[in-house]
Amino acid sequence: MKLKFIVVAIATVLLSACQPAKEGKKNIVCTTSMIGDMVGNLLGDSVEVISLMGAGVDPHLYKPTSKDLSTLKGAGVILFNGLHLEGKTQEALEKLGVKKSVFAVADGIPESMLRQTSEFKGNFDPHIWLDVDNWILCTKYVATQLTKEFPEHSDLIKENKDRYLLELVETDSLVKDYIYQIPFKSRYLVTAHDAFGYFGRAYGLKVKSLLGLSTLSEVGIKDVIDLSDFLKSNDIKSIFAETMVSNRSIRKVIETCEENGHQVKIGGNLFSDAMGEPGKPGGTYIGMLIHNAQTISENLK
Repeated sequence: MKLKFIVVAIATVLLSACQPAKEGKKNIVCTTSMIGDMVGNLLGDSVEVISLMGAGVDPHLYKPTSKDLSTLKGAGVILFNGLHLEGKTQEALEKLGVKKSVFAVADGIPESMLRQTSEFKGNFDPHIWLDVDNWILCTKYVATQLTKEFPEHSDLIKENKDRYLLELVETDSLVKDYIYQIPFKSRYLVTAHDAFGYFGRAYGLKVKSLLGLSTLSEVGIKDVIDLSDFLKSNDIKSIFAETMVSNRSIRKVIETCEENGHQVKIGGNLFSDAMGEPGKPGGTYIGMLIHNAQTISENLK
């Protein structure tokens, strides 16, 4: 009941205050930095692109601030991930679609390609960007929607889309090159939470995690022991932290392994639900994928 009240409250604030975009440059508001990076590649500086969740922001824990609400109500177009990545905010965003253009980028992916999980029955894994093939489909879908919204920029969008799709194909090939350097028997990717299911499926890695799909999941003693046993039984020497998840539970797994005579190290930090700081490694979508592939390959070879 409390959750429903919060969603309704957010939606009411947004809808009651919706105003048409100001004259001049029309802005696009994106929930995640990955979506913002995509839109920036498609439209350049011809529009203002705003990402609500910056580097290191966990979308599972995200709660819109009053400033975020103001930004959303002033948006010309809103793009969000969908598949409940944004949690309780998604319903409010969908209600905004009554007044303005709101799109879920996940709508560009056929349901048959979405990853089903036993954790949330009836829902799909929302971490779609960690498979480049998925992101290519999302880019095509978003380009189509943006062309409808900005027909005056249709040529620019097409030119940028074609260029960016080529870059994504090259990135996909590079990620495969890195991963395929890992001996087959060592292709186990163990992470803090279950964000890398699409990545593992796309690039031939067996994925195991301490937390479930959401970082809101609770970690119990049994979870730590089970993962420690898994690492030891499969002779896995590296476990990976994530830039937006606390290392505390991961370190507990390492300590438990050591108590059982098995040495495990943190193989590095991976970008999962958020990109890095602009201008730094992982500060773009392509940069985060390449960083992840390099880090995984170097620590599992």
